[in-house]
Amino acid sequence: MLRRNFAFQRHATYYLKNLKQLHERYLQGDEAVTDALARFDEEFDQIDQAQSWAERNRLNDSRAAELCKRFSLVATRLIELRLLPHERICWLRSALAIAEADQDWQAKPMLWVNLGLAYYALSRFDEAIECYQKVLDSKAIHGNKLDEGAASSNLGIIYMHLGDTQKALGYFERHRELASELGNPYGEANALMNMGNAYRYQGEFRQSAEFHQSALALFLEIGDRQQMSRALNNLGLAHFSLGETHDALTRYDQALTIAESVGDQRSKADALSNMGNAYRTTGQMTQALRYLEQSLAIDRQIGDSRREAGTLVNIGILHEKREQFQTALAYYSEAANIYRRLNDRRGESVVLGNIGNVYSGLDQQQAAITHHSQSLAIDRELGDLDGQADCLNNLGNAYAALDERAEAINYYEQASAAYRAGGNRRGEGIVLSNLAAEYLLLGDLTNAKGACEQAIVIAREVQHRKGEADANFNLSYVLHGMGDVDAAIRHAEHARQLYRAIESPLARRVSEKLAEWGAT
Repeated sequence: MLRRNFAFQRHATYYLKNLKQLHERYLQGDEAVTDALARFDEEFDQIDQAQSWAERNRLNDSRAAELCKRFSLVATRLIELRLLPHERICWLRSALAIAEADQDWQAKPMLWVNLGLAYYALSRFDEAIECYQKVLDSKAIHGNKLDEGAASSNLGIIYMHLGDTQKALGYFERHRELASELGNPYGEANALMNMGNAYRYQGEFRQSAEFHQSALALFLEIGDRQQMSRALNNLGLAHFSLGETHDALTRYDQALTIAESVGDQRSKADALSNMGNAYRTTGQMTQALRYLEQSLAIDRQIGDSRREAGTLVNIGILHEKREQFQTALAYYSEAANIYRRLNDRRGESVVLGNIGNVYSGLDQQQAAITHHSQSLAIDRELGDLDGQADCLNNLGNAYAALDERAEAINYYEQASAAYRAGGNRRGEGIVLSNLAAEYLLLGDLTNAKGACEQAIVIAREVQHRKGEADANFNLSYVLHGMGDVDAAIRHAEHARQLYRAIESPLARRVSEKLAEWGAT
């Protein structure tokens, strides 16, 4: 029996050493990444057997316990890349129990960080926050800046997902400071990438692109191809938000190629999903659906429920755009059930809003109002001003469709105030155009004119050409109603010019109105 245990111990020691060497090879970057991943895949069955033996015998064999702990420490990046989240949790819990028993203050913070990452991947945010908070609490005693930086970074990611971008930026800035103090370019690049994501969520897309470009340059210098893929995905999202779809697709394609070469399934799924969304906006629906379905298959394969729900929402949006409303509802409902199971209130609110919009498309306005009201209640619970403003605007749209002008105006005014309070100028401009249209239908030309003029100022400020076109077209109606035909024609011609620039079919409608008014 002793001889047999000794053989297993030697086997585990050998493959732990191999795993450490493969991880060191992986961290060299460039061609070494592909080589390390290929060798890891070849040896994984043996590595898994070695870790399993160490875990099974950790309670009655001190050497097995030490080996079990080391398996979760020596190759964190390879383990994250190749093991599913629930598999990583099993490894890490066993290792952490040993580190706790040994009072191993060097190992515990790293294990807590990695356990938090695995919980986050499964949308178990409270458990992830608890792990990272333990690291920050312990750093006061042990002062490990590397661990503090990792915990700060990951806490920022969670708070960003929960909608608190200012709190997230504080954590990301702290991570950047710590990485700079340590001379850690990898940590600094990750902080820059996370800050880029936070600025994108705030609607500051050009600043977001600059942060992602800086992160990409650092990852390229380091030779970290996995993170290059993620930075390229994020840079593509910034370009997409700026309306630069061709540049976005180029970045997504580069990210996909790298993700496939290093076997990063999560980054591959991100690239496929991003490409699907981009092709949807260009009207290439068949191609868009193919990419989104590939992304969904990977989400389910790796067990990432939160990502799965997001991809279901994107597929639902595609079907909604094609006016396949019942199919869209089926995808949205499946996503809503996942968000509820995960207790992801923000995700649930977004998908409830999408369901409300589908019911509006089906001209079932009461059902739309019910779902938008449910979404609004969640956003108020979360303190999400932008989410509240979107819901209020959607409620205004539903009441406008029911010709209930006073209710529509009430909700649009609340939406305008919420967008303004949240600093969302683009949203404020859009809802002011909606408000102007309602005032116009009520015959209140003075208030309609004021809302249009405010909307034009905001649209120019945020460079929203469609918003500027809509507001000018609405203003032309108002001015024509006031008897100022020449001014009405000038604003309508400007609206047509803007619609043509963005290839909007509304340009034809403006031309028809100009002809009716005696202009060419």
